[in-house]
Amino acid sequence: MRHLLALLLIAAGLSAGSPVAVAGSGLSWKAVNSPFSLDFQDGRRTLTGQRETFYRLADGTQHSLTKVVAQKRVPGGVRYVVATTEASRTASVVVTRTGRGLRVGWTLEPSTGVAQVSANLTGSLEEHFLGGGAHTMFVDLQRKVLLNKAVFVGASNFGKCNKNGAPSTFFISSAGYGVYADTKAIGRTAFPGALADDHCADKPAPCPVTFGVPDRIQLCFKTSRLDYEVYAGSPAQVNSAYFQRVGTPALPPARQFALTKWRDKYNHSDEIVEDVTQFQARGVPLNTLWVDNPWEQGPVGARPTYACIGALKFDKTMYPDAQGTINWMRDRGVNMGVWVAPFLSKMSDGKECPHDYPAGSFAQSDRTNVWDIDLTNPVARAHYEAKLEAVFRMGVNFVKGDRSSVSAELTQFVSRSK
Repeated sequence: MRHLLALLLIAAGLSAGSPVAVAGSGLSWKAVNSPFSLDFQDGRRTLTGQRETFYRLADGTQHSLTKVVAQKRVPGGVRYVVATTEASRTASVVVTRTGRGLRVGWTLEPSTGVAQVSANLTGSLEEHFLGGGAHTMFVDLQRKVLLNKAVFVGASNFGKCNKNGAPSTFFISSAGYGVYADTKAIGRTAFPGALADDHCADKPAPCPVTFGVPDRIQLCFKTSRLDYEVYAGSPAQVNSAYFQRVGTPALPPARQFALTKWRDKYNHSDEIVEDVTQFQARGVPLNTLWVDNPWEQGPVGARPTYACIGALKFDKTMYPDAQGTINWMRDRGVNMGVWVAPFLSKMSDGKECPHDYPAGSFAQSDRTNVWDIDLTNPVARAHYEAKLEAVFRMGVNFVKGDRSSVSAELTQFVSRSK
């Protein structure tokens, strides 16, 4: 068997010698054979390193990468073939130097049945960390664990739920480096000494990490492969390297910096007229008035302000002449915006909300009070877009998209069934 493996490695252009250490100008790395590990260096200074690397199968069993069995130089770096605790599975770990820093990509061969991947990087309790996306509870990520999952969090939970609608897998360390996990998969990042956090009982169970580990940064993602990049330098240099990879944010239009007026609830279009009139009478330059939920048509016989979310038509009781109101605003140089969401109410004020969506337009989710529109279904998406376009043709030119963070883990989309 060993002779057969050697012949296969030779045929693939791989060698089974000592792991290659790549040095030179810029960032470099060193690989250790057994157990397999990596150290990332900036000159003679070690930034961080990859240590325990493991994966979980769909049946819940955990397996680890063990030792290097072969290696081969590839453009810009080295490919390591690493054995695992499964005799029938190996890992391919490719480390390359880029103009930004270092890139590590590891895949399992075969990847069948792999549900989660984890990599532990070295770190310390003395380090401070920034990044990870939007947060309402903290800025410094020291001893924190982050949920890398977009979740709607209501204002009442801002001070107690460590999750958000704009997560990021990029972070900067006070030790002079940064890491970007290049994945869209749901997961978690736990920093050294991370305190226990269930993210307000997020479901299904988040990617497992171990709390309180003093010298590890734990990356865990619900996918079958992991790619990440390592950057070095000042915060500005690390930030620049990251944006070279993901692209710089688009410059917002000037209108975005102008004044937008918002009320939590408009009961009638007369209140809109009042707001615009009062602002302009006082010389306050109002650019946009944002009409929040409710504004859409409610079911027959419902009380005013009981909207059928997703109808995308102005309620005739609240807005008896919606087109006239929009025209009146535009004549005064004020834009109208509305609140929208990618789902339909099933009931409002105890009455059924009608809809005209074709069969198969809704995703199967854990939510029972709404129909979640399956925007991976081209027919459902086109129907939703046509409804939005009808609103835009009236002169509405701003939407606030809300409540779109349906749990992808608990939802069955049409694109997954093909």
